[in-house]
Amino acid sequence: EIPEGMAVRTPVPRKVHLRFRGDGWRLAGLLMGSDIDVHIPFTSLPQGDRTITMNEVAERIAYPSSIQLVSMHPDTVAVRLDRLSSTRVPVMPDFTVSFKEGYGQVGAILLSPDSVTVTGAQSVLDQITTWKTSRTSFNELKAPVEQMVALAQSERPMVSCSPSSVR
Repeated sequence: EIPEGMAVRTPVPRKVHLRFRGDGWRLAGLLMGSDIDVHIPFTSLPQGDRTITMNEVAERIAYPSSIQLVSMHPDTVAVRLDRLSSTRVPVMPDFTVSFKEGYGQVGAILLSPDSVTVTGAQSVLDQITTWKTSRTSFNELKAPVEQMVALAQSERPMVSCSPSSVR
């Protein structure tokens, strides 16, 4: 529920670790269930630099009153926003290549497309100048190779790349 035209610029963990205290059999019942999902609407957080604390999490989890949430790791989750933006950056191949004896590379490596559209928070995009392919090895080559190669996963928070692969 991020406001339209905005994007998250800080790393936000997909999971946090919660520690509970209570009677053994009630804790076992809590642990036997699936992962606890907590939905915290962005608009419910205080204005300004928004931080999710253990109290916000505790208010949104349904568990018996005899069980207490005693800790959360990380203990807070900062949610900072910036203007949503897109830019095009060149793709950088991350390949290792070996050739059969007597063969070698002729010409440059060609990528199609040679650039991709990256979308995310403007302050994050300002730091991205290229986008790598996933690490790929081509071994014992003796002829030209044409293959779809996935792009590397983002190292930055909440940034997407399109398309997700190149030829």
